[in-house]
Amino acid sequence: MAWLSILRGGFNALIYLTVYLVSWAYGLLRILTSPFVALGYLVLHIALFPVKFLIKLEALFVFLATAILAGICLGLILFGTTTLTVETANRLVNLILSTAAQKFYGNDDDLLDSTGKTTPSPSDLSTEDDYFTAWHGRQASRDLKKAALLADIIVEEEEASRSSSHSR
Repeated sequence: MAWLSILRGGFNALIYLTVYLVSWAYGLLRILTSPFVALGYLVLHIALFPVKFLIKLEALFVFLATAILAGICLGLILFGTTTLTVETANRLVNLILSTAAQKFYGNDDDLLDSTGKTTPSPSDLSTEDDYFTAWHGRQASRDLKKAALLADIIVEEEEASRSSSHSR
């Protein structure tokens, strides 16, 4: 059994030598990589500094995001409500004015365009753009009629002033 203790001592020496060499290599590796590890920690701290700062403002960001979403929702609701109200009021006023004009003037000649066809009533039009385009067309035809009437008046006044200056 002496040979067992000799064999056991040989294995212990071999294991001790292997562990000693591995620990020595690990220590050397730690010494050589320590500057890179420190540099990595520095880069990590620099990169995460803005995140640390932003985390402190988390409550502010939640408040602002909630305020923005509430503002968008309320703005869309108000836009829809006012658009509907204005369109309804415009159609109601147009209905009242057109019935009053028909009662007072009878047939509305302004509804005739240059071809003699009737233009659609603004209350019949589906969008605001169509409504204002038709309204502007009516205004332009009224302005043309007034301009023609005004031109006739000016010509008559000039003829009257010429005839009165010639007769003197």
